[in-house]
Amino acid sequence: MTLINFALTNIVFLISILISWKRSKVFLNPFSLIVIFFFFPMTVASVELGNFFITVWEEDTLTLFFITFIAWGLFPFIWVCRKPKPINKNNIKITGDVTKLYKPFVYLLSFIYIFLYFIENQILTGSLFPIASGGVEAHKAHVLSVPVIGIITRAGSVIACLILLGFKKNRSYLEYFYLLLIVLIPLSRGSRLDIVFSLVAMTILWYSIFFNKIKNSTKLLITVAVISLVGLMSFIGTYRSLSLDSNYSYASNLGFESNNILIDIAAPLYGNFALPFINLNRFVAANKGEYTNGEFSVLPIS
Repeated sequence: MTLINFALTNIVFLISILISWKRSKVFLNPFSLIVIFFFFPMTVASVELGNFFITVWEEDTLTLFFITFIAWGLFPFIWVCRKPKPINKNNIKITGDVTKLYKPFVYLLSFIYIFLYFIENQILTGSLFPIASGGVEAHKAHVLSVPVIGIITRAGSVIACLILLGFKKNRSYLEYFYLLLIVLIPLSRGSRLDIVFSLVAMTILWYSIFFNKIKNSTKLLITVAVISLVGLMSFIGTYRSLSLDSNYSYASNLGFESNNILIDIAAPLYGNFALPFINLNRFVAANKGEYTNGEFSVLPIS
């Protein structure tokens, strides 16, 4: 993709985001988030950057991209821009027994998640905090999971949203503690995307519930938090690499001239968001005609 095509494509995406914002009254709606975190990195992957530029995309890869655009782009855009039906709140009833059982259930689920996460760390690397112990096993732990246990430990974003739902009724220090620990516990194995998934899911939920009540100061705080998250992700990526080799440069490995801090910050972001599309194309090219028929979809329980 040329820079002109790259610019035109993202202008179309930007206009679509503005339309979805106008229709839904929420900027961080599902469609805009998908564009920002998926389709924009996809276009970045098609531009000549570093040593990983691909001149020929496999036909199967392009087919996957087209299906993804329909399923994750077109349909969400139509859904967000539709005219919502008015909700009759009188028809929504939640019994007292349900509300009483909700928070104990979430507390128990949170405890199980935290307990199993540390157990999984110990099984995978022999350490409760792999990021602190270093080594090759710790370096790879963020992409591994233990069968069956991995079903729970990969659901951090879901549990975080369940806790956040309880905030609408009342809040306690224990809930804040659980929420903070669940969001940050992936740092124990140097996992950045799990934190992103949790924060993105919580942001969507927060906007859906409290949008009309959010103050400008809170919106500013959310913006600062997102920017800080970007910096944190880059720092974790650099730290994880240096734990293996103090002379290792992630930016240089991608083919960038690592001569200033901005490139060092941008390189892990490119590696996390754009590079996976290139790796997917290489995987498809190396395994032509070999299909798993959904086998990897049930990998956590195999």
